[in-house]
Amino acid sequence: MINDYLAKKMEERKLNQTELALQVGLSIGTISKWLRRNETPDLLSCLKLAACLREDPVVLLEMVGRQHDAELVRKFMPESLRPRVSEDDLYESTEHRKLHRGLQRLLEHGMEGEMDVHFGMKLMKRSLDALLEKENFFRHFVEKVKLIPWEMDPARWRVTYIGPQAERILGYPKEEWYQENFWIEHIHSADRDWVVRYCIESTTKGTEYDFEYRMIASDHHVVWLRNIVHVVLGVQGAKQLRGFMLDITEKKKMEETIAESQRTLSTLMSNLPGMAYRCRNDRNWTMEFVSDGCYELTGLRPSELCGSRHTSFGQLIHGDDRERVWNNVQGALKENNYFQLEYRLMTVNGELKWVWEQGRGVFSSDGYLVAIEGFITDITKRIRMEQALKESDERYRWLFEDSTDAFYVSSREGKIIDANSSMMELFGYCKEEIIGLDSLRLYAEPEQRSHLQIELEQQGYVRDYEVRLKRRDEREFNCLLTSNVRRAEDGHISGYLAIIRKKRSERSNR
Repeated sequence: MINDYLAKKMEERKLNQTELALQVGLSIGTISKWLRRNETPDLLSCLKLAACLREDPVVLLEMVGRQHDAELVRKFMPESLRPRVSEDDLYESTEHRKLHRGLQRLLEHGMEGEMDVHFGMKLMKRSLDALLEKENFFRHFVEKVKLIPWEMDPARWRVTYIGPQAERILGYPKEEWYQENFWIEHIHSADRDWVVRYCIESTTKGTEYDFEYRMIASDHHVVWLRNIVHVVLGVQGAKQLRGFMLDITEKKKMEETIAESQRTLSTLMSNLPGMAYRCRNDRNWTMEFVSDGCYELTGLRPSELCGSRHTSFGQLIHGDDRERVWNNVQGALKENNYFQLEYRLMTVNGELKWVWEQGRGVFSSDGYLVAIEGFITDITKRIRMEQALKESDERYRWLFEDSTDAFYVSSREGKIIDANSSMMELFGYCKEEIIGLDSLRLYAEPEQRSHLQIELEQQGYVRDYEVRLKRRDEREFNCLLTSNVRRAEDGHISGYLAIIRKKRSERSNR
């Protein structure tokens, strides 16, 4: 349909209105008989008639046996070729009434023979209405949308027709498009060589083709176009190119935005210490997508894990954790909530890892579970540190609680935070009394505590520092104090750990 419209538009530039209307008239309607000479179409008659109408005689021969529309013939056919038909005859109600038995002999054209023309008024009106409707539709469709109809001479690559949309989209007046090499010279320099080469190769093949490229508009901004090309073949190959240029600049901008987002997402995912995933809700946790972090986490490449081609993710989960993981995820999906899990994973290399996972179900608009999406990261180092810290704390508590030496922990301000049973026994306080007690009250000579604190903060520790302390009942005794500072994560001193031993002389006196 588009090619028909382009063909018609091209004829407007070659023929006058009379000839064009005749072409339209010849192309529509149902024709029972157009030309007859002794019941047989005569090539000579067709040649003579074609000379008058500037029509292809082969086309006229093909029209024999069709019925033509009377009104168009009467209105646009040259006077010498018009049938002599009265107004009464034209508006006769019978559709297929034979209005005239033949045309006058066209002596001035040297044409012999008779022509019988059958007209039907209703058919003519119906055909004419259809033509006008078709014309209006294509005119609105082609001239209002972002399509540029065009025609080009492939021998010189020169534009021979360009639609009015070209000026609106690219800013150049129509007259400039008809200049030699205009189209080629305004193709983006980065695309020019391959576009010309591709067009030559594709036109030589004689098949329809399309391609996307950039042109430079009159204000120097870049316009992306999709060129749809129809090759009109002649005896010696392509004689004409027709087609449309479609403005796809917005589409390209959207594609670039999406591509940039994908690049950003890919970069972020490749730098994440773990694996982003999308999987099915089955016992195998069949993966549909995994990020590149999959290899470091599991020892499998994305192509091996997706679709469970090598092994399923479910098989990698430690056997003792599989049921717990399944139940927790199903519970979260039922409530349409996020889930967080910690469990063990056995890599394909046989390495045991602890992982942390967070995910959520993806549901369709009708509430159907489509997939599960989430993120899994390796927390093995953290778990091992926690285990080591726990073991260290247990050892510390054992030393702290069971030691015969007095241990206590205080804040930087001197408030006692913790103390073992030997500490409480030595100073005569119960647990409730000693926790929160200002350690200054333990010193018989308060200035010793000030000197001790200065030395502690300078060196970070003191060993067997001799001090005189006192019990809750004010009895004094000499002892040796070993202490070191405790620091917060930012490096600042947060408190002190102290060990108190009585001097031997004090123990013997006791």
